[in-house]
Amino acid sequence: MTRRFDRIFAFRPVDTLFFRSGRPFNQSDPGAAEAESLFPPNPPTLVGAVRNALAQALEGPRGGRWSETTAGLLNGGHLRFGAPFLVLNGERLYPAPAALLRLEDENLARARPGEMIETDLGPTCLSEVPEKSKMLTDAWLTASGMTCFLKGRVPAKGDLRLTACLWKSEPRIGIGRDVATRRVEEGALYAPVHIRPAEGLEICVRVQATDPRVAERLAGLDGLPGTVALGGEHRAAGLRDLAPDRIIEATEPPGAGAVVVATGPVIAQPALLTPGEALGCGGGRIRMVCARKPGMIGGWDDQGRRPHPMRPVLTAGTTWFLDGATGTPGPLGPRHRWGFGDCLSGILHDDKAS
Repeated sequence: MTRRFDRIFAFRPVDTLFFRSGRPFNQSDPGAAEAESLFPPNPPTLVGAVRNALAQALEGPRGGRWSETTAGLLNGGHLRFGAPFLVLNGERLYPAPAALLRLEDENLARARPGEMIETDLGPTCLSEVPEKSKMLTDAWLTASGMTCFLKGRVPAKGDLRLTACLWKSEPRIGIGRDVATRRVEEGALYAPVHIRPAEGLEICVRVQATDPRVAERLAGLDGLPGTVALGGEHRAAGLRDLAPDRIIEATEPPGAGAVVVATGPVIAQPALLTPGEALGCGGGRIRMVCARKPGMIGGWDDQGRRPHPMRPVLTAGTTWFLDGATGTPGPLGPRHRWGFGDCLSGILHDDKAS
């Protein structure tokens, strides 16, 4: 019987972490005065860390390029990576949906699609929101809280985890040195802002082998490195792999499809924000979108030794309301095998008191 390879790789920081954004990190750039770290990191960061760990398990610790056999296993499109996510003490956390609001009295509410009206953009469905409410931008939902939201209800305040309780920012000072002379270069003073995660917080990614031969080879691996370099400055992080059922996750309700929440970044395309356009393969058409400020993602091309071009992404928590959906839409946008486009689907209750 052919074995499957479906594992979660969990990274637990040893100290602080630093994940660069796509902004330049040059002394002449104004952002060098305080280069803030992304958290959680973008998919390419964890994809690279997992592939490097698998390569070490296949070949042992070594420098230089991978062998052709290892490169074929890890570079040949035989693996599917999920979006990075956070786990706190065994329970998955989800970025708060953009349609989840905080009221003036600190209670929660949901945005809902309103009536279609004529605007300068044409016929548009604007959201119905309670007075004096704000979009949640500093909180995460537990698995039970996200399940509640997908069922068309408002999560309890106890299902919120504030960002301030999950990690702290730590400003650091760094210098640039001349490699040959080991002297500090003129004006090369940098101030990166590191992230210190809370105790018990792990950064995770799910990895699945889509080719049976590759699954058979990886399922028999033994000896993943216990500590790996992760992110900028090669900060140390502990690594373990575990079965997906070891983590408590949100569940989609029966009949899901009318509401879709991105659980990771989605590469932005005009059709994803256009009312009336089809979303994914669930048969639904966009009625309304709740979204936060888009992000920008770049990366580094190791073979070409140059940066990848910057691309806009819709951030995790972006919420779509659909008409006519007969099922879940599946991954959204391109590059869904590389950690982009993961989502969950739910239902929309018409009961405004819910």
